[in-house]
Amino acid sequence: MGRVFRAFDRSSQRLVALKLSSDEAPSGPAHPLSAEFETWSRLRHPNIVRAYELGVAASGPIPAGIPYLVLEHVHGRPAHQVLGPGAVDAGVTETALRQLLTALDHVHRSGYVHRDLKPTNVLLGPRRNVKLTDFGLAVRAGTCNAAGTISGSLPYVSPEALLGLPLDARADLYSLGILLYQLVTGELPFPALTPREILGWHLQGPPADEARAGGSLSPRLARFIRRLTARDRAARPASALEALTLLGASGRSSNRRTCPVVGRAARAELRLALDAVRLGGARIYRLPASRERAAALVAELSVWAQVRGMRVDRLDAGRDERLGLARIVAERLVERGSDGLAIARRFGLPGGLPLEFLGRLPLVGCSRGRDERRRVDPALAGRARGIAGFLAECATRRPAVILVERGAPEDPLVREVVRRLVLLTGGRGAPGAVQGGLLLAIGAGPRRATSPRGRSGGLRISEAGRRRPDASTAPPS
Repeated sequence: MGRVFRAFDRSSQRLVALKLSSDEAPSGPAHPLSAEFETWSRLRHPNIVRAYELGVAASGPIPAGIPYLVLEHVHGRPAHQVLGPGAVDAGVTETALRQLLTALDHVHRSGYVHRDLKPTNVLLGPRRNVKLTDFGLAVRAGTCNAAGTISGSLPYVSPEALLGLPLDARADLYSLGILLYQLVTGELPFPALTPREILGWHLQGPPADEARAGGSLSPRLARFIRRLTARDRAARPASALEALTLLGASGRSSNRRTCPVVGRAARAELRLALDAVRLGGARIYRLPASRERAAALVAELSVWAQVRGMRVDRLDAGRDERLGLARIVAERLVERGSDGLAIARRFGLPGGLPLEFLGRLPLVGCSRGRDERRRVDPALAGRARGIAGFLAECATRRPAVILVERGAPEDPLVREVVRRLVLLTGGRGAPGAVQGGLLLAIGAGPRRATSPRGRSGGLRISEAGRRRPDASTAPPS
């Protein structure tokens, strides 16, 4: 269904896995990789491969316009190549099984069914740490297969999937039982070779027989596999957590919900803003003051923006703000090539800006003293105006999202750039200012101590570009 390459990400300076779909259709919400990324990016577990980004090729060995997934690179091999029959101690196999069950428990608690559990999708690292991968066929729990179709690998597909019944965690546990039998014995639990015979075994065949394993299955593990591969799903464990208890593990889940539930109205508002920007508009989106709700909406925003082919950049206030701004500008220049240099010169940016970024040098020398932080130097204001105009102009070619999660930045240059972007996206920029294709998401910012003069040290930038007191005293927008 696709190809996976090992690649080096220059931006993050790390090895990654690059996944391309065999379907070379243009990118968009309907592309198979878009749905896979939307599922994968909501899962955060030490035994699940991470999904970093959904990108679209611009040039190079990948045809332009073709989407790709950037995934965590795992230094390991498929489970069946490591846990061959008799190759390792049975205790190592059970340790790997427990890790896999905790990963499945996280997937199921997040509301999904993997639906393609097989040896090649279970990777084992050098320390026998398990990584579950490939969510190309994952679906929401309760989904039914279309009549007459098989989704998944035939030797591991569950009977209810073949019958078109609603799927839940027990479908993955059935596949896990087949997988476990194969890892321990080196063969599948049925002698059939043709697809018709395999289908018949899944629906009406005898249970997995430990006698065929030649004594390589312990009685306890044989009973466990028999429970997992029961034809009647009511006879299987109801969840991966129950299977862990049945196996003799602690039965504690390591699940963490990384995307707290947010209301439908907030989700709908966010999607409407993204769609407006994708069609050439400009929007300002205010993140809620609640840290949990803001984190949830930022996660949703990042996923939906990448699914729609939009850039997502972060300006984390208080943490290398200027370096983060330089990274964003440099990536725009690299993406646009000679066209980007022409735009940069038009907005008065220096031609050596990428070199300054690569050398980790500041763009403009600036003091961070208490008094200097409140006034804007004219030269700094001119540079900020040019950077904001450059970013807005680049967004007309490819819509972009800029996240300022913690409110107003401390660095004067970054602070002024954000203010200028607010003016542009709010429709109050200079005549001829470009406003299309940009969403500026701004956080409320932390509560700050009051200064001796009675004014808050933190400022909140309003949609009209005016400065208001800190979010702790300003009315909600």
